[in-house]
Amino acid sequence: MYSLKFSKSIANVFTGGLEEDLAVKSSALIHLKEEICKKSGKILFNQEDFSNANEALNFASQKDYNVPFLVSFSDKRSFNYLNQSFQRLSEKVENCVKREIFEKISGVNLLYTSGSLEKEDFPKEVCKIHKIIDKIVSNGGIPHISLLGPASLAMGVGAMLGSQNPVVLYHYQDNEYHKVIDLRKNTRIIKKLKDVNSFEKIRFEEVGNGRDCAFVVQFASHSPFADVEEFLKRRNLSTRMIKISHADTGGITLGDWSCEVAELMSLFQFIKTKRHFKRFHFFLSVPLPIAFALGMAIGHFVNASIYQYDSKKSYFEALRLEKLQL
Repeated sequence: MYSLKFSKSIANVFTGGLEEDLAVKSSALIHLKEEICKKSGKILFNQEDFSNANEALNFASQKDYNVPFLVSFSDKRSFNYLNQSFQRLSEKVENCVKREIFEKISGVNLLYTSGSLEKEDFPKEVCKIHKIIDKIVSNGGIPHISLLGPASLAMGVGAMLGSQNPVVLYHYQDNEYHKVIDLRKNTRIIKKLKDVNSFEKIRFEEVGNGRDCAFVVQFASHSPFADVEEFLKRRNLSTRMIKISHADTGGITLGDWSCEVAELMSLFQFIKTKRHFKRFHFFLSVPLPIAFALGMAIGHFVNASIYQYDSKKSYFEALRLEKLQL
């Protein structure tokens, strides 16, 4: 067996002979060697992981790894469908890491699936997903994330993650994955403050007064404004409402969505500094990558409630950012 030093100082061992063309030959007593490595806190690699020595050396010498991570919440998607979907996401990731190898190193499953969420499930699911992303990062990975689920949960995961580590976010549309936010070169681009009088991507209107402030964002086809007004009135919440829509009347188109996030963040900071509000309320009708990145930009050190639209055509409080625990 040979020591194989990886860029993040992971303790690994490689076993197997080499042909003249550097193809890896199979090794005997694999299970025994795996037990020995496990007891000493090491990971054993063999012919099943690398077909030739150059592949192993190339993997070991990389500074970081582009890691696809697919999250799905649904009772309707089969496991075969999700595996195929994961493969489609992987094909969109340049220099994509081999799934089996990275899962072996990190101890995480890069395809996270669960059934439909109940109201009480949101905080614990946010923490579970955040822990997986944190493990990907700590093992040298750059997460390439696609989340198929509620926008409120996406914002919560982003808020816990923060903007310290690079990620790439994908939007699922027409049975394809589209890269829409790439923070590998600059994670702070989504927090770059812009003048609210010169926004290019969003339009906003301030309505009413109150001790709290509700951010109501419509980038998708469903207009939430009337439903939110009715919900706030029914809950007797004293709020100033910020109605936000996209500048393109036809709706948001595929492209780089980091500008939309930066303008939403700039508006949030503008409203936040202009007047003290006891609590913020977020109602999002937006693509999931925008909700995720907005959470990254805002973080979870703010008194804010995130609401989810339900089957009864109303809302419920899915998350409180300040109560999310790392």
